[in-house]
Amino acid sequence: MLGSSKDLAVGTVAVASLLISSMLGKEVNPNENPKLYVHLALTATFFAGVFQAALGFLRSVFLTHQSKTVLSSSLGTWVLSYCASVQRHLLNIA
Repeated sequence: MLGSSKDLAVGTVAVASLLISSMLGKEVNPNENPKLYVHLALTATFFAGVFQAALGFLRSVFLTHQSKTVLSSSLGTWVLSYCASVQRHLLNIA
């Protein structure tokens, strides 16, 4: 359901923004104390980014220590998939 519209992009970033907004709206009223609301929003966004960067780093470290067989088969699968998708353009097939 998310991302199924060709005209409107609603992805994980939008969902995270809505979750942070709804969470902060319960704790601080943005009309009464906008400075605190913005400060908490920026702090929550910063820590979410740090957490995502840490998970991305751990994922890259884990992927580099995979066995040669797993990496070569993944690369081979990607190459075959790419060649199959480009083949119609090379042969001028609609």
